[in-house]
Amino acid sequence: MAKAKETDRYFRTDISREPGVLCAIDASTNSLAFTIYSYKNLTDHGKIVFEGNDIYQKVIDANKKTKALFDYYNLVEAIVIEHTV
Repeated sequence: MAKAKETDRYFRTDISREPGVLCAIDASTNSLAFTIYSYKNLTDHGKIVFEGNDIYQKVIDANKKTKALFDYYNLVEAIVIEHTV
């Protein structure tokens, strides 16, 4: 994974402008697929698999791993989450 650089962020004074760094997420109870876009260019993508013997252990693992994802990509300005049908 390529870590975002501080220079990838631009100063935003108008929240109606498009975000520069975007994270798209497709999550389930077993995993989270993500894509990072930086200024409309695909920067990185991946899949995080949650571990645990029951849903409670998976939620704890999902919390830790998702936090680590956003700590790593600390310049994300917007998140898009897939809507289930």
